[in-house]
Amino acid sequence: MGVTRRNLLVLGGAALGYGALAGGFRLWPGSSLAFEPVLEPAGFRRIAGQGVSLANAGLVGIGQGGGVPLPTGQGLCNLAFEGAKSDQGRLAIASFSDFFCPYCRVLDMQLHDLVKDMPEVRTVWHQVPLLGRPSQLAARGALAAMEQGAFEAYQARLTRTSFVPTPAYLRAFASETGLDTDQFMASLNDAETQAKLARSAAAFRAFGFAGTPGLVVGRTLVNGVISERDLRVLVADELAGPAPEACV
Repeated sequence: MGVTRRNLLVLGGAALGYGALAGGFRLWPGSSLAFEPVLEPAGFRRIAGQGVSLANAGLVGIGQGGGVPLPTGQGLCNLAFEGAKSDQGRLAIASFSDFFCPYCRVLDMQLHDLVKDMPEVRTVWHQVPLLGRPSQLAARGALAAMEQGAFEAYQARLTRTSFVPTPAYLRAFASETGLDTDQFMASLNDAETQAKLARSAAAFRAFGFAGTPGLVVGRTLVNGVISERDLRVLVADELAGPAPEACV
């Protein structure tokens, strides 16, 4: 059965239970945002009252391995944003998500709508598969699709279905989308895909996220639920503000 936007909003509520288990996501009412600095990584901030702690980073790396040291400073910025804070004046948003985290699906839709409405914003997608083998396979498929410029089609396919991906499902996607199917399937398990997952996991840990979804909007860390209205308020504030100190 397909998953509609309304279904996803309902599923998003279920994600709160996962968030509590993963380290305690917090909600904030209304759309008036206040901020507080974080000690690590330096130069960033978070929405006041939202818990983000490296104490919960043990969740990261399930099924990923990698052994990548935690990036810091400019290295963290380069990894998270695939470059600097901005690209010709565009604000970069780093999204850390898992295809099987229900609220991640809701937030992905919000980010796509945001980028369509605001060309001065771009999204850098990081795969953090925390929820077992289906998440890991879905994440590898996302990276294989990225290699052939088909990530948006892949993300739309998986976001709109409740079907658990299998290698056969992913092969069918590649064929139906007109990709090089052999290259796509080979990419699922190649060394570069593993390295990308490991780098994203290291950045995720460096930001201290407790679970997915995690966002880095310019210099602001957001872990868990944020309303679409608050996200747009935050983006407007970041567009008017400075880059993270570590990224300058």
